[in-house]
Amino acid sequence: MAERMIEIIVEVDQSEWFKLAVNIAKMGYFHVKKADKEFEESKKYLVEIERQLKMLSEACSLLNIKIKEPLIELPIEDSKRRISLEGSLDEIVKKTSTLVNDFHAIAMFFQNKLDLLENTIERKNEILETIKKIKLDFKFRFFSVNFGLVFHENANQLMNIAREKNVYVVLSDLPLGYKLALLVAGRDDKDKLKEIFDDTDITPLGNYIRVLDMIRYENLDEFILAIRGLREALQNIRRILFASLNFERKNDKVRIRGYIPSEKLKDFEDKILEKFPDATIIQEKRKISIAPVYIKSPIKNIMAMAGLPRHGEADPSPIFTITFPLFFGMMFGDIGHGLVLAIVGLLLRKLSPSRSKREWGLILVLMGIFAVFFGILSGEVFGIHVPFYKPVISIFSEHDHGEVSSEKMLFLLGLSMLIGVMHITIGYAFKIINLIHEGETREALLFYVPLVITYLSAVIFIGSTEYAGRVISRDIGTIAQYIMFACIILMIFGQPSKIFFNLVEFFISALELASNTISYARLVILYTVHVLLSSAVNMALALGFAGLPIVVIGNAGIIALEGLLAFIQSLRLHFYEFFSKFYHGGGEPYRPLLLDLRLSRILLNFNGKTVILE
Repeated sequence: MAERMIEIIVEVDQSEWFKLAVNIAKMGYFHVKKADKEFEESKKYLVEIERQLKMLSEACSLLNIKIKEPLIELPIEDSKRRISLEGSLDEIVKKTSTLVNDFHAIAMFFQNKLDLLENTIERKNEILETIKKIKLDFKFRFFSVNFGLVFHENANQLMNIAREKNVYVVLSDLPLGYKLALLVAGRDDKDKLKEIFDDTDITPLGNYIRVLDMIRYENLDEFILAIRGLREALQNIRRILFASLNFERKNDKVRIRGYIPSEKLKDFEDKILEKFPDATIIQEKRKISIAPVYIKSPIKNIMAMAGLPRHGEADPSPIFTITFPLFFGMMFGDIGHGLVLAIVGLLLRKLSPSRSKREWGLILVLMGIFAVFFGILSGEVFGIHVPFYKPVISIFSEHDHGEVSSEKMLFLLGLSMLIGVMHITIGYAFKIINLIHEGETREALLFYVPLVITYLSAVIFIGSTEYAGRVISRDIGTIAQYIMFACIILMIFGQPSKIFFNLVEFFISALELASNTISYARLVILYTVHVLLSSAVNMALALGFAGLPIVVIGNAGIIALEGLLAFIQSLRLHFYEFFSKFYHGGGEPYRPLLLDLRLSRILLNFNGKTVILE
């Protein structure tokens, strides 16, 4: 449910602007309101941090080092954090600048070395091909062969020493003043080659190749963690500085505007006044129609795909939080498959370094729990029916688990459409609330209320017919029929000025309601596909141990593909069948200033007092 937001203005001395920004960021719930003009003091630091991040990214690119966050990662102990920055803002920016500039210079140097080594390897291959052509034994049964790199000015020294030791040397030019040296000695003269490498400035080629492999194949875990920590620290400083662009100067004071949840007001005031005794906190009393929307729903990321509710619009998140994983679970009902989803979600929730992935982990946990719930109702574990268990929901005959029962299928189809009726009705209830809130009470009461009653009456009437097995008595069906006709007359003629419009709108709504209701049959259709696919995969168990890989891979494929399909179909039922009845969206999302530090720690000094960000 959307929380009530309060607009807040905080005013402090101009010299304390960054200290205020840091403390607001540490709270983690202040949504900064964009100012008309950028705050220059923050801008100059932001430009420098942006430059450092760009150089850091360029250096990693030069070395072919990928520093993307892994999907999951064990928590980093405080004692093992790779980066710790301490000092004032100026001191920290200066330290990071030195680190980044040095790293970039090293990257440029090694990039030249990489180019050199690539050329060296190409030359090495050419020389080996030459050796083959002159029919030297490639396994060096008759010769001892080695390669090395030598600077141009040391080449003559190498040739002289090699000549004294009866070692044959072939030199090839390389970029940057290097030469590739091929040294050939007799089979029993390996010691002579070693002496040459000891006595001269020639470097064995193998040493360079090992360096190349370490860079190419990323065997530098500790180094990469340190780079990730530095980037993380810079990104968090950038977040604070970017928010600080919205400070407003007022004489010798600076102020920042933003929004906080109403429940956080006392906590906010206490923390600000503790750090800034002379600060002024102003709570705006005017009605805020453009306040950001703060939704607590654990699946708000999915709902945000359709936009967030505007200020004053009915918030469907409480219903959406229940029905979205519920519909997914109905289509994906299996204890084993649901547990796999829940475990994957739990791992993401607990171990992912990314905040967004942790949020999606919670969504997977919820969907997995509902899949387990419907798996218990259907008695299915990885597509295998639990023996001696009578399922509450099943598509199979009671006497033969492999035979699909048409009677049970019809019952489940009817049940799924009944769920659809309730879901669509809730959607129209939100529509009526929105219209009344917008001042369209006449439209709500004279068209949409009768429309909902007509819809429910039609469902009751159909339930009283033979086509539906007369699940409702004929007398109740007759009463529902009269109510339905009366509501249709009210809808069309209730507003005489728009009779033709109402007539057209009624027919369009009737067609939409019919097609939308039938669409909920996909809940059972997808469940049936899931069950039958699982059963087909498990046929491989008849092969014994040889069939186990097929079963494992098949179930993994079902979890991935069927899970994606159930997710998409649950989205469709909500975004089209449900949201299309009432939802506008377009609300501004609540984006509080948040920090995320796992590999770094920042200790900021303000006049002898330290604020720790970790």
